[in-house]
Amino acid sequence: MLLRNLLSVKKLFELKNKNAIVTGAAEGIGFAIAFCLTEFGANLVILARDVKIRRVKPKILSQGCEHRC
Repeated sequence: MLLRNLLSVKKLFELKNKNAIVTGAAEGIGFAIAFCLTEFGANLVILARDVKIRRVKPKILSQGCEHRC
């Protein structure tokens, strides 16, 4: 039952071929939003004022979203 509910939520929020810009993606809420958007299939542009973004980038890209450098 739980798995079926999870799959229906993923279908409801399907973001394949959609683009998103996330600011503050180096940590906290920005990171969580970026990570979740990739789980739902979005292509991302991640921005941050801090060099911590370099540590976060591999974690987000490991979700399989498309990216360009």
